Amino acid sequence: MIARKGATAQVALAWLLAQHSWIVPIAATPKVYSRAGENYYGGRRNLEFGNIEVVAGMIRQLLACDVYRIEAADPYSDDYDATVECNVRELNDNARPGIANPRTSISDDDTVLVGSPI
Repeated sequence: MIARKGATAQVALAWLLAQHSWIVPIAATPKVYSRAGENYYGGRRNLEFGNIEVVAGMIRQLLACDVYRIEAADPYSDDYDATVECNVRELNDNARPGIANPRTSISDDDTVLVGSPI
């Protein structure tokens, strides 16, 4: 499948959902504090936690489950403008940043919830 520019995340999510019936996506809006660090929404704000991390914590408490945070091997800057510049470069280069400490398998998990600010 070929994705048009800007649709890579949607294709990745569709592929992920097709892998197993027990994978459940958790969507969030990129416009309201989608990440820890500096955000911009009606002004600049610096946050300790992004919205997906907050939702993951709520799910962890409700379901008494494990949470695995997917992080880039080369961490993004806390600075909003630097992160946007990096994201634009990655999009234009069709980049696939590496994952720090990737899990070797999810085959032993009963259910997988995937959260994304996309």
